Amino acid sequence: MIRKLVNSFLKYSNGYVHERQQHRQKLDDLSRFNDEFAKSVSWEPVVKSGIRSAFRTKRLIRSENNTVRFKPSLQFLFFNILFLGAPGLIFIKAFVSGRLNPGDKWPLIALLSVFFIIGIPYLIWGLKPVYFDLNRRRFIKKSLHGHEEVSIDGIHALQMIKDEGHEDETYYELNIVMKNKYRLNIVCHSGDETIRK
Repeated sequence: MIRKLVNSFLKYSNGYVHERQQHRQKLDDLSRFNDEFAKSVSWEPVVKSGIRSAFRTKRLIRSENNTVRFKPSLQFLFFNILFLGAPGLIFIKAFVSGRLNPGDKWPLIALLSVFFIIGIPYLIWGLKPVYFDLNRRRFIKKSLHGHEEVSIDGIHALQMIKDEGHEDETYYELNIVMKNKYRLNIVCHSGDETIRK
């Protein structure tokens, strides 16, 4: 039994190492793009830290006013309803019912505020606009770090990067690559098929 488990683990780890080597070789072979510019652009992730999501946080929608927008996904909204709504209901019920002793309220307030301290900035981040304005020929991204706006005419390519630098999850980034080699992240999450689509 133990031998089977060890063999199974070794087979899995060898497969993983082989897959990593193939991925590295593919990254090193930028000639497949048939574009010299690709060799001069960084292929490191743009989103090195901060908010990353294991599920799709934004969905792509073409609006009537000639814009292509990334709007919050249903998964993102549902997650926030649970993450902020459940502690909010507990908070209201605990204080409206009046059954808690005054000494018991402070630990509950401290515990529930953790959800709000994490959840509210995450919700605000997800609701910030990210869109292509085709009338003005601009890409606009508003985030917690500020407002970025670039001309569509200055975009050379879209870049998709697989980032396996995290223990528990593989992330994929979709970035804009400008003609001056500046890169701007559009979306980042673990669903490679969704990003490709």
